[in-house]
Amino acid sequence: MNRGFSLIELMITCVVVAALLSFAVPSFRDIQQRAQITRLAEELNGFLLNAKSEAALRNQDLVVAISSTKETTVSDGGWVLSLQDPSGKELQQVSGVNFPNTTFTHNYSSKKITFDNVRGWPTGGAFNIAPLASVSHTVEVRLSNPPGRIRLCGASQPVGHYEECP
Repeated sequence: MNRGFSLIELMITCVVVAALLSFAVPSFRDIQQRAQITRLAEELNGFLLNAKSEAALRNQDLVVAISSTKETTVSDGGWVLSLQDPSGKELQQVSGVNFPNTTFTHNYSSKKITFDNVRGWPTGGAFNIAPLASVSHTVEVRLSNPPGRIRLCGASQPVGHYEECP
């Protein structure tokens, strides 16, 4: 009695595994892209909440300088947000370097967000971030003044655990 696998059995097993992987890989990529957008949205939210807190704590108007111009889509991590004090000294920075397969746009005409020194309220506006492969998974980071709220939502549909923007 022979033990082990024959060459034909091994080839059939390889074909079945390859077929299963061909179905799993595309859905895994989609999950990975949504996770990356969620991570970027949370990082932006934390950065902006920190800027808001720092402005009130220091009792100074702080500025977040944006490297790109209004309504310009920047991809492959080529954008930077820099928190600066009134003298222009950089206090903190977040960039798209760790998020290479994403797009970034904003609607601030002056390329800056000012956080006031009393309540930390930001200049109103929004950032849109999305995976390069799927614009339908766009997350919007909205800053409103008043009441100084920072909100994350899906731009045109719910994305992950973010509801659709009203």
